[in-house]
Amino acid sequence: MKENKWKGKKLYHYTGFPVLEGIMNKGELWLCNVKSMNDTKEMLHYMDCLEDSVCKKLSDEQKEKAHNLFDDQLKKLKDKPVYASSFSCLKDDAAQWERYASNGEGICLTFNAEKLEKVCRGHAILQTVFYTKNANKSAHASLIRDYVVTGKVNDIEWGSIEGIFENSWASSSAYKHDSFKSEKEVRVVSLPFSIKYFLGEPRYKIEGWGIREYYILDLNKNEDIPIQDLIKEVTIGPRSKATVDTVQRYLKSLNSNFSKISVSVSNCPLL
Repeated sequence: MKENKWKGKKLYHYTGFPVLEGIMNKGELWLCNVKSMNDTKEMLHYMDCLEDSVCKKLSDEQKEKAHNLFDDQLKKLKDKPVYASSFSCLKDDAAQWERYASNGEGICLTFNAEKLEKVCRGHAILQTVFYTKNANKSAHASLIRDYVVTGKVNDIEWGSIEGIFENSWASSSAYKHDSFKSEKEVRVVSLPFSIKYFLGEPRYKIEGWGIREYYILDLNKNEDIPIQDLIKEVTIGPRSKATVDTVQRYLKSLNSNFSKISVSVSNCPLL
C-alpha cells in the first residue's frame, strides 16, 4: 500500500484574526478565486509556459496554428476559475507573516496535513505547488504539440483537444512562477469543472480592494476528524497585541474541546 505523503506533516495557514472566527466557530475554510491572489498571472503562468513549449520545434505555419489554438481555448476557459486556500510548509516565516497575516498582527494556524487531506477528499485536492520557468517536460505540451502537427488526439483517453486543455487548466493552479518558490506553498484546490456539485454556490464579500469570491469547504463534514484534531496550534503574530490567555479563553468559549489546541506567540523578530 502506498504511504500517504502527508503522514506526519504539518501545514501552516497565515491569516488575520477575522478568519480565526470563521474557521474555529463556523468550521469554514474559504477557497478563493486564485485570480485574486498575490500572483498577477495566476492560472495563466502555466498556460503561457505550455504555449511556449508547444511552439518549440514547430514550423512558422504550425506556430501560428498553435497560437490560434491557445487563443481559442483560453477564451472558453477564462470564465472557469479555480478556487483555493493557501498553506505553507514553513513555520514562523517572516515574509508570510507580513504578506498574509495582517502585516504580522494576525495568526498562523497549524494543520495536521494528513487529516486535512482526508477532510478535502471528494470535494477538493491538497496540492503541492510547483515553481517553474517553463513546461518543457509537461505531458500537456507533448499532447498539444502532437495535435497541432497531426490534427488528432487519443479519443479514448481525452475525447477531444478541449479535454486536454480543460485538464491543463485544472492543473494550472499547481504551477507558479519560480520567483515565488521561497513560499513553499501547498493549496487546497477546488475541482474546477464540478465545484458547484461538491461545494454549492459561490459566496461574495465586499472588501476594501474589491469583491472577494469564494466557496466554503466545511471542516465539520468529517465527523471522525473534529477541528481540535485537525488544527493543532494557534500562533499569535509577532506584531499582534493579542495575548495567549485571551486566545485560549476565546477558543474554550467556542468549544470546550478547543482547550486541547496549543496557543503560543511567534518567535519571529519582526519589529
